[in-house]
Amino acid sequence: MNKHIITLLFASLTALSSLTAQCWNLVWEDEFTGTAVNTANWGYDIGAGGWGNNELQYYTSRVENAAVANGSLKIKALEENYSGSNYTSARMVTRNKVSFAYGKLEARIKLPTGQGIWPAFWAIPEESYYGGWPYSGEIDVMELIGNLPARVYGTDHASNNGGLVSSGGNYNLPTGIFADNFHTFKVEWEPGIIRHYCDDVLYHTNTQASLGANPWPFDRPFHILLNIAVGGNWPGAPNATTVFPQTMEVDWVRIYQKLEDLIVLGSVLVEPGTAGKTYKISNIPAATFNWTVPTGATIVSGQGTNMITVNWGNTGGNVSATVANSCGTVTRSLAVTVSPNIWNNPDFEQDLQQWAFRKSGIANGSVAITTTGVQQGLKAAVVTCTAAGANPWDLQLSRTADVVAGQSYTLRFWAKADMNRLFSVAFIHPTNYNSYASSNFTATTSWQEFSLTFSAPAGVPQLLYNMDLARFSGAVYTFDNFILGRTVLLPVEYLSGLQARTTDNGVALDWTTAMERDNKGFEVERSGNGVFFNKIATIAAKKQGNSNHEYRYLDANPLEGTGYYRLKQLDTDGNSSFSNICSAVWKSASFVVFPNPAKDFFEIKSDQTYDKIVLVNNLGQPIRTYLPTDEKKVFGLNGTYWLEVYYGTKVVTQRIVLGN
Repeated sequence: MNKHIITLLFASLTALSSLTAQCWNLVWEDEFTGTAVNTANWGYDIGAGGWGNNELQYYTSRVENAAVANGSLKIKALEENYSGSNYTSARMVTRNKVSFAYGKLEARIKLPTGQGIWPAFWAIPEESYYGGWPYSGEIDVMELIGNLPARVYGTDHASNNGGLVSSGGNYNLPTGIFADNFHTFKVEWEPGIIRHYCDDVLYHTNTQASLGANPWPFDRPFHILLNIAVGGNWPGAPNATTVFPQTMEVDWVRIYQKLEDLIVLGSVLVEPGTAGKTYKISNIPAATFNWTVPTGATIVSGQGTNMITVNWGNTGGNVSATVANSCGTVTRSLAVTVSPNIWNNPDFEQDLQQWAFRKSGIANGSVAITTTGVQQGLKAAVVTCTAAGANPWDLQLSRTADVVAGQSYTLRFWAKADMNRLFSVAFIHPTNYNSYASSNFTATTSWQEFSLTFSAPAGVPQLLYNMDLARFSGAVYTFDNFILGRTVLLPVEYLSGLQARTTDNGVALDWTTAMERDNKGFEVERSGNGVFFNKIATIAAKKQGNSNHEYRYLDANPLEGTGYYRLKQLDTDGNSSFSNICSAVWKSASFVVFPNPAKDFFEIKSDQTYDKIVLVNNLGQPIRTYLPTDEKKVFGLNGTYWLEVYYGTKVVTQRIVLGN
């Protein structure tokens, strides 16, 4: 038995003993015992271009740069002229092959050395959930700068409201350098915390607070990378002292997980009727797996294993896996939404998840979440341009869009601005920036809905969507309620908006729709101030078909004075959207309030006997109620309020200003 095998067995037995005590489960490994790279585990990033760091190498998939032999993987950096570059190397990735969220990731590696040599063992997300690299998170398990051969670094990267933040530490060998022998590099990644180790010595810990990340991006599946970079911003270029080739030798790579850290992986948003979606959980050794899916969805294969295939209907819910082994039993769930809208977090209810904010050149600005003056729901996004750029795209709110070639897609969204402001939107290629659809829009001080329809290009399954906002210094844009989906699946479209008119019998509402592909019906909502709406009726959708549909509803008991109306359109899958707001004036009773503004009290004079008066604040909350004989005291109240005067079932509203 050779020395390598003895060392490996000793390390494995030591690890096994430790794992049994902590109940870690070995869920994946590559021991590099074959004669070639295992393509089920590893792929390659190929090419030059600097890789975001002004690096000098050309990455290849050649055996000259990456090969397995004698029980280890050898990644080699060579000095040679190749496709316009002076150096070659390899960057190996497990993307779309092996990914995980939470656990212990470790590798035993012997590192290269020399000026300009930059080996790394790291992990990045499977998808750009919080924006493009590295804003969706990066875990650098190990990096070494070749001119400091006895020191390694462990660092985590994320974003903080559009800016890059990083936090890391370093470990120095007591004697020798990392090129002399193999060493073990490890992170323990658990919810809310990442710990960095070298040879089981903990040398750096990150939490959301220490990293300063907002959002915390380390809650999604990551994949592994192994590479040697040559040159770049950090190590600088090689010089006359640098010897080639340089080799990074990897003995093994392993992933461990605890049962309590398992998560279900898979699509969290699917279109109605989607078939063949896969969901998986880590393949825990000697474990049993039992899956459940929502009513209307079907498990077509994989029950009893760690991965299932699901056909979806029109309703979403939890995909759940119950996993049991000698460590215990856990049930883990993934909430899945079935919707024609293919975008997660389209209305900023989860703040800036899925959205990226970018600025370049002389442009400057910020993005924030607001809870006031929103178009729908509880939140909206506000982008402020504090310094205009040389180009409109130097300040962007952006995200990705997964599309199917040849399909027609429609984008709808709502926007407003501090004044009439031009802005642009575009769907472009994510790397060469070719534009496939674009438009200029003008936002006003009131909410407006905008739309753009386009056909998805061939060969580009993921587009980049940008809103270009760098034209005007001091501009403030607010966005809400984005819908992006296949045109044939989107909710009802209004051919004519909601209209209100006063009749002898009440207020009549009229609207016309196009073909109702996903329409369950409407809720008619009414408001006394145009801000806070209450449902007053439900209208069923007309029979599905290709013809346009006309609707009419009579509000036979309208609010006195000015009443505001809107429609909440309900989809068959449980989603909803809103129409425009319209108003009508209905008058059968009236009153005069004095004084207005009022400091300590007020009175009213009415042409009819009223039942009560309710004082309401701008949040729609009742503050005080007065009967006709009560003294109308308002001591200590300041600001704008509403008086609701009740005449039986009719209510007349009027604004009143209180205080100094």
